[in-house]
Amino acid sequence: MRKDDSPLFKKLLDISDKILGTEHTHDAAVHKLSNWSYGGRFCNSAAYDFFRPRGTKLIWASSVWNTFVTPKRVFILWLATKSKLLTKDRLHYLQIDHNCCFCERMEETACHLFFNCPFTKSVWHIICAWVGIRRLMSTLPSALKWIKKESKGKSWHNKLKRIAFSSTVYHVWMARNRNIFYNLIPQIDSIFGYGSLDCFVGLYHFLFVLLEMLSVV
Repeated sequence: MRKDDSPLFKKLLDISDKILGTEHTHDAAVHKLSNWSYGGRFCNSAAYDFFRPRGTKLIWASSVWNTFVTPKRVFILWLATKSKLLTKDRLHYLQIDHNCCFCERMEETACHLFFNCPFTKSVWHIICAWVGIRRLMSTLPSALKWIKKESKGKSWHNKLKRIAFSSTVYHVWMARNRNIFYNLIPQIDSIFGYGSLDCFVGLYHFLFVLLEMLSVV
């Protein structure tokens, strides 16, 4: 490459070097380029998929993004997983009571709010007994890892566990918000009722899709 070469030529050389660096040999690089053509036409999407940057694979992604859970519940679980929910421990710049609104004894952190608070523990005890989860939840990352391991497969029971987990996180967060902003006293039975309703709706959707697939066959 010369200093006075055109920017386009330099870019083409960079692309060539990247393909050779990935495929290691000239023949392998040529074979890779031939795979990007279909019926004599160049496929832009195949080339883009090769060059696009790859992020770190997230082990919890399949546990969070569930087609049988309503989007707003999945969104809250995603925010919680990314530590983006504005729990009180992240609001020290505000002159507010930073204790948990459920137990009123410990500082509100995501871990305490969703798993360690006596109120939330009671919620999880009922939910887990109802759907057949025998493991005690302690932190969100460990819970997601366990849900991913236990909920493999396409059975209705595996989907029920994922729906129940996502919905419980969502309704605990909503009960917390209603208490803070509207002074509504949280009720364990109410959270369980909302969560179980989500489970029935999700399973209905699952059975509806399954029946449609069977009818097509």
